[in-house]
Amino acid sequence: MSLILSAYASFKDIQKPIIVEAQAQEPALEEIKEDREIVKEDKDTPDATTVRQDTLYELFVEVFNEDADLMYSIAKCESSLETDRVHSDYREHSVGLLQINLKAHSAKVPGETLEDKTEFLKVPKNNLLVGRFIKATQGVQNAWVSCYKKI
Repeated sequence: MSLILSAYASFKDIQKPIIVEAQAQEPALEEIKEDREIVKEDKDTPDATTVRQDTLYELFVEVFNEDADLMYSIAKCESSLETDRVHSDYREHSVGLLQINLKAHSAKVPGETLEDKTEFLKVPKNNLLVGRFIKATQGVQNAWVSCYKKI
């Protein structure tokens, strides 16, 4: 983890697993139609979140700069922009926007247990920061092969 922190972020950039609620910072964001929102299906659960695509895209710009469009497209392909998506089978345990595979990248993610690491990667900024490290070390075409071929 220290390599990620020293090369790509500071401790203040890494967030503990928390409930993330996107709040509009500008009046224009308040006017976005409901069909542009990504809403967790079960709204009655205490961890339900609403993340607007525009706010999410701003996070991609913050983390990936000029590669924001590419990585946003990868995330759309990988997770349909569902921040808490988890795909787990005998080959992988992939989590979050960029579907970070914990079977391959567990050492890059803080936490003692698989559950801790999974919750950490469900936080959008954490997922993107780990994704930035993977992108820098492996390349998009190697880390997200099937989605890279589609875009």
